[in-house]
Amino acid sequence: MSNTIQHFSHSHPLKQYHDIRRKYRKEAKINCGLCQLLVEDDQICYDCYKWECVYPLHKTCAELPQYLNHGLHDSLHGPLMLQKRSSSNNGNNNNNTTCYYCENPFQHNEIFAYVCNQCSLHMHMTCALITIPILTCDKDNNVQYFCHQQLMMLVDHDNSKDQAQCFVCRSSWLGLAYSCTYETCKNFLHSSCAKFPWKVDNSHSHHHSLALQFSKPQSCDLCCKKHCRLIFKCHDGCNFNLCTECVFVKTRVSCQSHVHSLYFVEKAFYKGNCSACQKSYADWSEHDHYLVPDEISRTQSFLFRCIECDYNLHFLCGPLPSTIKFKYHIHPLTLIDHQIKKDDHYDQFYCDICEEERNPYFRIYCCKDCDYSAHIHCLFSEL
Repeated sequence: MSNTIQHFSHSHPLKQYHDIRRKYRKEAKINCGLCQLLVEDDQICYDCYKWECVYPLHKTCAELPQYLNHGLHDSLHGPLMLQKRSSSNNGNNNNNTTCYYCENPFQHNEIFAYVCNQCSLHMHMTCALITIPILTCDKDNNVQYFCHQQLMMLVDHDNSKDQAQCFVCRSSWLGLAYSCTYETCKNFLHSSCAKFPWKVDNSHSHHHSLALQFSKPQSCDLCCKKHCRLIFKCHDGCNFNLCTECVFVKTRVSCQSHVHSLYFVEKAFYKGNCSACQKSYADWSEHDHYLVPDEISRTQSFLFRCIECDYNLHFLCGPLPSTIKFKYHIHPLTLIDHQIKKDDHYDQFYCDICEEERNPYFRIYCCKDCDYSAHIHCLFSEL
């Protein structure tokens, strides 16, 4: 950039300064006209060449593009434009506008944003400049991932990414993975996660085709996990999303208390009340960790869910088999609501599989022919 520029946000030319204090008093606080952050003494900046006009800009802010094409914005609307937010133009301090990328509200001092006036989309300047990993599809519908447009190599492990999470499944490094070669990039991708198809035509959870895409933070409609970036999305007007772990969920069960079949989800993030017991697992988390029964801690990620009705059942309250056969017990086991007698309130109760204490007020499987009882979670493989 030359020593003098004409910036789109100001009517006068701006001059470059290596020491802005030459123009202002030492004790004066100078804020950037774009980002509103403090201009430090050692920062190169621009300011209006007229001494009576004050309009300082960080050099990095002055170099921001006025127009920006963004992967999360409809290309038919044209590029986003760096401009004053509408609330700023109206002269009020309305903070209701949220950034389309991070979904955090704009603060009153965040005057400028990247904006689409056609769809009222707003993005923080910093969010709009975050490079989005590109998803491309070849002729065989294989998905290729590029992290920050840098090469990704298949390796056994990368010590620099021990604290990072897989871009797709958000879990830690396990087995072979594609690691970005850019030294400051912490993104990696499990080899298994890289094999997702570009399009799913026969999802068990939805009647339309779903396309894999990078998105603003979304919630999965099945497991209720929030802040999903890589999702399978319906483009037929349903506003339906599935995370990469739920798109191939196949386990459906019938339930006598509900008209639709229920999906069984092993990694659920549902925080609401169970439609049967009307309680939430959050009720238990408010207590000391050591007081939470095993029956709760071992099953709180399991959920029976109807997407159509938002009908949800805890695993312990759900449609479990009335009888099962356990290979280490000669008789069939029967599901009962609890096992306690009037005279047994002060007795201790144990599971005959794990030999740990159990809560007698939770559902269990027991043998009607002998004194044999077991936690439901200890029989999970049989269920």
